[in-house]
Amino acid sequence: MRCVDILQLATSAVILRVATSLPPSTVVARTASTQTATSPQTTASTQSTISTQTTTSTPTTTTTPDPRTNTTVCYPQVGCFDNIPPFNIAELALPVAPEVIGTGFWLYTRASSGNGDHDNLNYTDHDSITGSKFDHAKLTKIIIHGYKRGGNSSWVQNCKDAFLRQGDINVIIVDWGRGAVAGDYNQAVANTRLVGIQLRFIVEMLIEAGLKTKDVHLIGHNLGAHIAGYTGWLMRGNIARISGLDPSGPNYDHATHVLKLDKTDAMFVDVTHTNDGFLGQEVASGDVDFYVNGGKAQPGCPTTAPAALGPLLTDKDGNNTLGCSSGRATDYYIESIHTSCPFTAYPCTDYSSFQNGLCLTCGSRGCTQYGYYADQFSGRGSMFLDTGGTSPFCGFHYGVELTTASDVTETQGQLMLNLFGQWGTSGLIAVTGDGTLSPKATILHVAVAKNEIGDVTAVEVKYVKHSGFWFTNGEDTFELSKVKVTSGENGYTYLFCLKGHTLPDKALIKTDVTHKATC
Repeated sequence: MRCVDILQLATSAVILRVATSLPPSTVVARTASTQTATSPQTTASTQSTISTQTTTSTPTTTTTPDPRTNTTVCYPQVGCFDNIPPFNIAELALPVAPEVIGTGFWLYTRASSGNGDHDNLNYTDHDSITGSKFDHAKLTKIIIHGYKRGGNSSWVQNCKDAFLRQGDINVIIVDWGRGAVAGDYNQAVANTRLVGIQLRFIVEMLIEAGLKTKDVHLIGHNLGAHIAGYTGWLMRGNIARISGLDPSGPNYDHATHVLKLDKTDAMFVDVTHTNDGFLGQEVASGDVDFYVNGGKAQPGCPTTAPAALGPLLTDKDGNNTLGCSSGRATDYYIESIHTSCPFTAYPCTDYSSFQNGLCLTCGSRGCTQYGYYADQFSGRGSMFLDTGGTSPFCGFHYGVELTTASDVTETQGQLMLNLFGQWGTSGLIAVTGDGTLSPKATILHVAVAKNEIGDVTAVEVKYVKHSGFWFTNGEDTFELSKVKVTSGENGYTYLFCLKGHTLPDKALIKTDVTHKATC
């Protein structure tokens, strides 16, 4: 193969050129010359001591700069890295040597007999491509894990298996686990730049072997999403697709688009948000951004910080996903590869409006399907959907509008619904929490049924009074005047009249759909 040399990314002149939008090829490029360095070289700019003297007799103040500031490190093949802005997002940490990270590129095909049966691709050896089972005529999926994980993490292997069941394709796992070890997140962030360059070399060698850019799809979770984005940027956004699964938020909220996943990094970028504002990134960064269950906390996951951070801080099993809510992004995406459930996602301005059932139409932007098949739909922008709290997660959306009776006594309790349809029932779905229920109130909620029930023919309503101290118990009965249900799948609305139906505590009261326009 031809020799490669990476020009130094972070000199002042380069930063200026990046700011004036020169293409990535002018910043990092392969050339015919060979990097002469045989061992890492580190340089630091000399900084003079800063003295400040006032016009009074205040003593001279001396500050000592951090010796790591404005440092550059160079490695054979992959070139030089520094921590000059905008490359200072890792608290001045720089990538460690390639041999320390030991990045592996594991190729799997349907001919592979198990998780350990893979071809090892080498970004410095073109023969590792030509001598492997790689087929340039097939789609190629590249999976990149995140912080505190490795190539054998359960979600990575499960995703690989799902892809190979779905089609006869090439699947490559990027294993940079030694560079993503727990305990030093900043170092892992710094290492993403080096891994991104290594992955760029692999993809270029695959293209030289005949792979078309339209057949390249990168899938990254957590820090792996930003590795995918950096690789895409280095390749001028010419690869077909990147799927970012809850891209990391810490250190990246104010980072330059060069270092984090952005919709310019591929022809199509879809982003899953499941832990915004905690481990994940809140800002929309794709052609389509899916805010699943609002994008912050996922049903079935711990809601308190110590419990939610448990897997991150104390997990001893490298096969568990990183943090429950963040890890759900990988669960949802893998399920979307093989499920027959549509994972319908709806355009909306915010999650509150979606929860109130105001967005269960596709509008002018159009709906889309969450996950693997998102590129086959026209919907773009911010999309919302809800899921269940256990696998299988995909469900069917129903907008529910409950109207309480005008003469009922205010109480403390919860309301639940069971929807009956031509193909089955939804099972009991909580419409409210255990809280205040007032007279003449309208309660709006989007419910998710595990199975599609078709046209809604009847509803069953359950009232559960609050149980507490004797003076905080709810009333023994409650009453609704009507229930209106709108299917998010077919757009039809169904009306149920309940005036005169008293709801005793914990009893199930069933009523059939009315064909009248009003109750």
